[in-house]
Amino acid sequence: MSSLVNDAGAVCLVTQRSLLPMVEAVLQELATLVPQRVLLIDGAVPPWGDYAALAAAAPEIDLPDASVNADDLLTSCIPGTTGLPMGHHAAIA
Repeated sequence: MSSLVNDAGAVCLVTQRSLLPMVEAVLQELATLVPQRVLLIDGAVPPWGDYAALAAAAPEIDLPDASVNADDLLTSCIPGTTGLPMGHHAAIA
């Protein structure tokens, strides 16, 4: 997990309480994350963030168009032979 989060430069991770032991085990390796940016979807557990509370407090806004173009790419991570994930790129259309 740490290689995926670090490679993405993620500043937020959305997860659930049952996966907190895994997050806690690698948190020191996650250069871009702090506990408040690890958001739990199934209830608040300090010091972790609460997804539902943030969503409820968010202002109502019109979202911009997020259309997909024929030349857009999808990147997914698949297991590599080294045990580390490797990126796989594919056209969406």
